[in-house]
Order: sequence, then C-alpha cells, then structure tokens
Amino acid sequence: MEKFTLLIFFVSQLLLSGCKKKELPMGLYKTTFIYVDQESINGVVEISESFDTKLVIGLDTLFKDGKKINGTLIGSGNNLPSGVVEIKGEWSRPFNDDRYFIKGAFIQHYYSHLGYEGDFYGTFEIKSY
Repeated sequence: MEKFTLLIFFVSQLLLSGCKKKELPMGLYKTTFIYVDQESINGVVEISESFDTKLVIGLDTLFKDGKKINGTLIGSGNNLPSGVVEIKGEWSRPFNDDRYFIKGAFIQHYYSHLGYEGDFYGTFEIKSY
C-alpha cells in the first residue's frame, strides 16, 4: 500500500510540475530589439502588471489574446527604442525552462524636430531573468 501511495504522489507531482502558467509573471525582463539595418538595442524593463487580457510595461499597456501580445510602447531610449514602437508577438514558456519569453516583430516610427521621418523594422525578444 505504501508503494502505491508513493506512486500516486510522484505521478501527481509530475503532472502538476508540467502545468504552465497562463499569465506572465511580474518582474524584470531583458530586452533585445534587433533592427534590419542598425545595431540592436538591449535593456531591461519591468512588467508591473500582468492579467489575462493585458500587460503593463512602464506606463504602456500591451494587450493579450491567449498567447498573442500586441500594442504600442513609447520608448524612453534607455531601455527601449526611442519613439513610438508597435509590437506584435507571442509569449511562451518552453518546457523545462523557468524563463518566460515574448518574441515577435516591431515597427518603430521615427520622429525628429521636423516631424515624422520614417519607420525602422526588426524583431524583438523580451525574456525573464
């Protein structure tokens, strides 16, 4: 009987450890924005709120629909590309990895003192520590 109880315990622990969270945890995340024709920008951002339908980074709100994430970041130039950055991507947590990832594509709308100057494109990755 004791062996059967141990077997049930280990099977239940294995099943519970395989369950993935449905929300990204709050905290610090490393960022990498890789431009098509420019150097990449690396930084750190904080996810301060995380819900089923939205995610808050700094003062910006990104919208979630299942695994999909999209929205606009107003970058400060220190941790994100400067200007208005539209992102579209998906979040994931690979099996047997404690880190969470948001990966996708971005468009940065570049403005100068003269107004709108053009767009820069690339891919991004945001990952938890």
